[in-house]
Amino acid sequence: MIVDNGILYFGPRHPVFAAAYIQDKIEFSDIIMNLGLRWDYIDPNSVDTENPGNLKFNANDYILSSYFKNTPKTSTISPRIGFSFPVTDRTVFHAQYGKFIQQSRLQESYRGAAQMSGNIKGGLWFAGANGWGLLPTRTTQYELGFSQAVSDIASFDITAFYRDIQDQVQYTMIAPDPTLGSEAPVYASRGNSDFSTSKGIEFKLTLRRTQRLSAQVNYTFMDARSTASDPTASNGIWQLGLGADALPKFVMPTDFDYTHSGAAILDYRFGKDDGGPILSQLGLNLLLTFNSGHSFTRVSATARGPEPTDQRFRDALEPPGSSTTPWFFELDGRLDKTVAVGPLDVNFYVYVINLLGTDNAVDAFIRTGDTRDDGWFSSANGILDVQQLGQKFVDMYKAVYLGRNSGNFGPPRQIRFGMKLEL
Repeated sequence: MIVDNGILYFGPRHPVFAAAYIQDKIEFSDIIMNLGLRWDYIDPNSVDTENPGNLKFNANDYILSSYFKNTPKTSTISPRIGFSFPVTDRTVFHAQYGKFIQQSRLQESYRGAAQMSGNIKGGLWFAGANGWGLLPTRTTQYELGFSQAVSDIASFDITAFYRDIQDQVQYTMIAPDPTLGSEAPVYASRGNSDFSTSKGIEFKLTLRRTQRLSAQVNYTFMDARSTASDPTASNGIWQLGLGADALPKFVMPTDFDYTHSGAAILDYRFGKDDGGPILSQLGLNLLLTFNSGHSFTRVSATARGPEPTDQRFRDALEPPGSSTTPWFFELDGRLDKTVAVGPLDVNFYVYVINLLGTDNAVDAFIRTGDTRDDGWFSSANGILDVQQLGQKFVDMYKAVYLGRNSGNFGPPRQIRFGMKLEL
């Protein structure tokens, strides 16, 4: 960092992250404890300002260096505690508590003095928004459950969880303080204003390999809610001039809220010297993944295009997160065989993604909730497009944006061949 005639110039700036973790396991006659402490040190090696609403500039519209200060360093101790209570030789209760932190994304803090000044004086609303002195995101997590061995080869585990996340980054606007003579206009920035919670229960059934077959089934029921689903969600509120009073004061279903999700794995495998030279070390693995779809909000939009994301040209038709995309099911398969080639074990495999070749919906159009049709040509402006631009435009629009090209579907069937070498 160089200061010249009151102008601040940035050279390369490198954040410093350091962490240390200590853990100890304590066993008593009827309880096992895992105790840990993690220390995180974060030096953003960036700059902040004493008052984001009070900035002054030189003749070239650069922020004067006297209005900058170094961003404070963060030093955090995070405890981790785990308990397990063996009730019988087949039943174990367990509980965990932990705190975690995560530094904000570097692109939200590092812009350089020239770009920061240009964004502020240029009045950019969105693309170049930077944050002043962003804090790490803090997570507190609780878990409680028990494991039960059904037999010598089968067991299941039930775990309830709750996560609370604070200081998530969100888009905001900063107004100048007229009492201090600030030269900055109203400008876009980012701050630590969002929070979210997720809670749910997980089930896991495990079958140890027996008669060449092993299996595992996982299922999660979850409710994830937040004041916003991503760091730019409040952009439209500010652009519409609604101000801070219109920002969400309550949590709502997030875009990544999958109420039901899970996976089932079946693995049938011959061991070494099992099944003769053809079947020895031959295996088949099947993976079924599924979920009930994620939350989204249906809208009425006057702008053309399958994803009318500009909030200035759309209105919500329902409370946030009221709709969900369709259920998702995908079956993947892998057939492999290992052969010895000198000192090496060579594993040849065929891996098939989306074995059944189904159209697995991963999203839906926010106008209609449909995966293939965005409803544009049923709207008033869409009908005008048909009348004024003709059938060729309609055909082009459908070919580019709708159906399989909509981006609302998972991968098509893919077949991959490969080999893996192991010593």
